[in-house]
Amino acid sequence: MVALIAGMLICLQTSAKDVTKVTVTLKGGQKVSGVMKSYWFGSLKKAQNENFSIVKTDGETMKFNAKDIEKVVLKDEPADGGERTFESCDVAVPVVTNPNRVLTWILGLVKTSTHAKIYWYNALVQNTSYGGGAAGIPGRLTYSAERGTVFCIKFHDNPTAYPFYYPGDGDFNISVMTHHLKKRNPELGAYMKDYFKKNKQMKKEIEKQPERMLDVYEAFLNK
Repeated sequence: MVALIAGMLICLQTSAKDVTKVTVTLKGGQKVSGVMKSYWFGSLKKAQNENFSIVKTDGETMKFNAKDIEKVVLKDEPADGGERTFESCDVAVPVVTNPNRVLTWILGLVKTSTHAKIYWYNALVQNTSYGGGAAGIPGRLTYSAERGTVFCIKFHDNPTAYPFYYPGDGDFNISVMTHHLKKRNPELGAYMKDYFKKNKQMKKEIEKQPERMLDVYEAFLNK
């Protein structure tokens, strides 16, 4: 009876609708394929947006860290509108004890232009109690009692992505960006401050279309 139940469970898992196929590209260019086992985001994880695991087609489980990979491509079966691309990237994540902290995270790709990229990542919302078993599937444009989706931009001449929109937690905010740009590119930091002081409507547009931040950067380059 135990063996029969176990067999039934395996069949149910195999035929489940929410199977996510994954292709991982490592730093050296090697590609590994399989299905997702555990995602990099979740309320019970010690480190967010860093570690995940997959089950290869031969049944082997492999674990990865953001520092080991270049890219992750996810595709749900049945397909729900196409593939989702994530890339390993340094991102500014300040804390009180270290306002300059930069971490290597797995970021979702929104849009790429000639000179910049827009990314997103999930973040746990503060001052909330989290229950066990919460789904860790990364979701863009998500804001709930447990998670929010932060948008950031990576400039073509800079290895670090800077957050600029925190839904439910201050919303549009470029203070982290301008703090880092004081040393790296003070002209750009000053431009950003002045631009959004004069163009308040753009803040509202960026709320619905974060990729509009690419237009702001292009305006800086073409000024």
